[in-house]
Amino acid sequence: GKIPYFMVQHLRPGSPAAEAGVEVGDQILSINFVSMGKLDLDTIQSILRKEEGKLIRLHLLRNGEKIYIEFRLKKFV
Repeated sequence: GKIPYFMVQHLRPGSPAAEAGVEVGDQILSINFVSMGKLDLDTIQSILRKEEGKLIRLHLLRNGEKIYIEFRLKKFV
């Protein structure tokens, strides 16, 4: 079957992901080396809600090009 993928729908300005260069419309291929086929939205959101300082590694597809971005989570007040 078709591999599910997740598109970045929206970014909080000034969020670590936005500052690291993630863009709306990027297709997420994997998070921390776990392919999206093994993740669902709830799992993804819980990964991204983990503790401050956690390193997040994203493999993205943008305009047919694979991009690797990493950033650390920080708390939003």
